[in-house]
Amino acid sequence: MYIPEGCTREAHTFRELPMHCYPCNFHWAASYNDVHLPFEHVSKKMITKEILDYIREFKQASMNRKPLYTFETRALFELILQRMLSDYHLLSANTIDPRIKNATYYINEQFSHNITVGILAEQANLNTVYFGKLFKETTDLTYKEYLYRIRINNAEMMLSSGDFNV
Repeated sequence: MYIPEGCTREAHTFRELPMHCYPCNFHWAASYNDVHLPFEHVSKKMITKEILDYIREFKQASMNRKPLYTFETRALFELILQRMLSDYHLLSANTIDPRIKNATYYINEQFSHNITVGILAEQANLNTVYFGKLFKETTDLTYKEYLYRIRINNAEMMLSSGDFNV
């Protein structure tokens, strides 16, 4: 169960329906200190078989304490978080305005072309000012910030592949 810092917690369990908890205290490394997990808490509803398998591996690795176990447990913990965040965003994506979802899809596919707010607004059948406001409310980024982020991520992937240079 994930419990945000500063919250009081209490749990009850029943013989017929026991509760299993996997406590994991963590602190984000330097550049992640300001990142907050988007869910208020994590309960059984969010735990898939894949995540449960990762949790069991994590528990086993941390108990065995073989050489370099800290790297293994750190990697498993990040896999658990990545899977939970991915599942969370997949569920919350259903509430995203379909016009903005289409716009982000278009940007992801056409990022190398000249994309303006006018083009995106026209595709969504919205006024450019309203589209810009809706995009910012939905993604927390302006369309240009979103476009630049996609372009930078793509450039990083191209450079890290080793097939391209600066």
